[in-house]
Amino acid sequence: MQLASQLTILELNLAEAKSAYELDLKSSDDKKDDEDNGVAISDQVLDSDVVVVAARNQLTAAEKELLDLKATTNVGERNPVYVKAKRKIEVLQAELERVRTSRSKELSFRTAVSTRDTRRERLEKLSENIAELKLKKETLENQVRDYMTSLKQSSASSVDLQFAEADLEEWGAIRKTVHDRRIQLQTEREATDTVRELERAIAPRLPVEDLPYKQLGIATVAGLAFPFLLAVLLELKSRKVDDANQLESRSHLAVLGEISTIPVATNARIGKRKSSHSRELRLFEESVDSLSTNLILREDLRNSRVFAITSALSGEGKTSVSCQLAVSISRATGKRVLLIDGDMRAPDVHHVFGREMTAGLVGYLNGQSDWRSLVDRDWSESVHLLTSGHLKGSPHRLLSGGRLEKLIEEARQEYDFIVMDTPPVLPASEAMLFAKVADTCLMCALRDKSRIEQLIQAYHRLEAAGARVAGSVLSGVPVREYASYYGDYYASKV
Repeated sequence: MQLASQLTILELNLAEAKSAYELDLKSSDDKKDDEDNGVAISDQVLDSDVVVVAARNQLTAAEKELLDLKATTNVGERNPVYVKAKRKIEVLQAELERVRTSRSKELSFRTAVSTRDTRRERLEKLSENIAELKLKKETLENQVRDYMTSLKQSSASSVDLQFAEADLEEWGAIRKTVHDRRIQLQTEREATDTVRELERAIAPRLPVEDLPYKQLGIATVAGLAFPFLLAVLLELKSRKVDDANQLESRSHLAVLGEISTIPVATNARIGKRKSSHSRELRLFEESVDSLSTNLILREDLRNSRVFAITSALSGEGKTSVSCQLAVSISRATGKRVLLIDGDMRAPDVHHVFGREMTAGLVGYLNGQSDWRSLVDRDWSESVHLLTSGHLKGSPHRLLSGGRLEKLIEEARQEYDFIVMDTPPVLPASEAMLFAKVADTCLMCALRDKSRIEQLIQAYHRLEAAGARVAGSVLSGVPVREYASYYGDYYASKV
């Protein structure tokens, strides 16, 4: 049946194609009729033709020349140049119309011929399809005829038995479906509710407990203990320096001395305050003298004459220790000491001694003058100062020329001891250059501010640079704690 339907449709299409093809053949007999009855060409197709586009471009260029001629000159319409340009436009317009007409006929003829060729090819293809379908239909009809003959030859009872078995199988499936649905409906009807009400809830008239004293006590203790616990955790995390024993045990750096807190000068007129300030100043000087004595008398530091005082970060007391150490060494030995302010980024030695800032170390490293002419010898006969100077560029460029090593070698010939206040190690790497040219390097740590891990990091950097780190100095020890730990040697009446 499907093949018959397809054959019917193809035969109709074939008849239609034959009719159209015969009309095309009849119209092609006469050339005039072919030209008149050609396929109509739309303006859009005609305008996109290459020949028409070229003619239109020539006309557009001529019109643009005429407009430019009007805009740039004052020629009139009777001027020969203007007349020639206008005549050129008219000729190009006529040429464009002629090209459009000829190209329209040519394209129409080509389209008509192309249409006839297409219809002939379609006609041949339809004929082939119809022949193929007729062959398939004839084959299927022969197969059906053979099958019906075999059915007639077989017994009628076997055919009825096959139909009965098929009906039985179908009714069995229907019965099973009905049975399963009946069981499902019966089970759902006899099932109990999933939610059952056991007992009505009754709101209590009195609270279970008037005041939860136990819970209040626990909450109070927890609220009071939490800040202390938080403070302990923060302290453990920060690992700031608390005392000399902690500094030695965690950093493995020997503590060469503890410096008490620097007393702050006041203008108070009360005698008790003056006495307390004098005692604090005496203890501060005594702590620095103890450090200088330790440096001079130690066997491993006996030959050390150039000391570099540094720290991990700024604000850890290195400048105060450097200045007071230079004064203490001079006072204890009676020898000449040169104090060099090597912290060119943030100089502060001249403020401590109340001196004017000169060209100093920066002027010498720049080659402006000799270092001897830049040394300040007016503050003391035994303690001379070489201030930092005004830095305008990179300190690494100044220190890389070898003039710092030359300065230290020449200063060794004129001074017994040299103390250098260097920049902090971690933020300013030029501190390692000062520490390398020194005989001994001391690391300052400020109590309750310096951190152990930063001090260890700075120590490793100095060691890697080839500096000799003798130990550390713990400054900022409270006066009362220093006096109670080391004792106040002077009697109160002295």
